[in-house]
Amino acid sequence: MWRALIKRRYGVDVPLTPDFACLMMVAVKLSREAGMPKEDNRIDGAGYFECAQMCIEFEKKSGERP
Repeated sequence: MWRALIKRRYGVDVPLTPDFACLMMVAVKLSREAGMPKEDNRIDGAGYFECAQMCIEFEKKSGERP
């Protein structure tokens, strides 16, 4: 969805990998944490980092993106 939004708005087709999508979600949680600190933001942010790591490990093992 992000790729389609970026392409529609800016006319640029940017490939977004699964691990990078996870990092973008970490950025969302960081933004929320800066505005209103909550434990949920920190827990979710850690979870998104773990998801990014899982994507990277999957790609290394299988040679393909999840």
